[in-house]
Amino acid sequence: MPNATPVFDRSFSAFLFDMDGTLINSIAAAERVWSRWALKHGLDVATFLPMMHGKRGIDTITQLGLPGVDAEAE
Repeated sequence: MPNATPVFDRSFSAFLFDMDGTLINSIAAAERVWSRWALKHGLDVATFLPMMHGKRGIDTITQLGLPGVDAEAE
């Protein structure tokens, strides 16, 4: 693209963040990542996945109360 302007050389009035699935649906990606995390920590994925949606990761991990797991580090 000969006329392309690098993103960091421009200013913007606003940014649109889609966190509720209106523009894109990220459920499959979130479930894939959380499934790997759950398996790593010995959790039953089918039981765990429904509880992780709509929350910050740190809140999800803290809620589990897993011994020896530092929610902030995770």
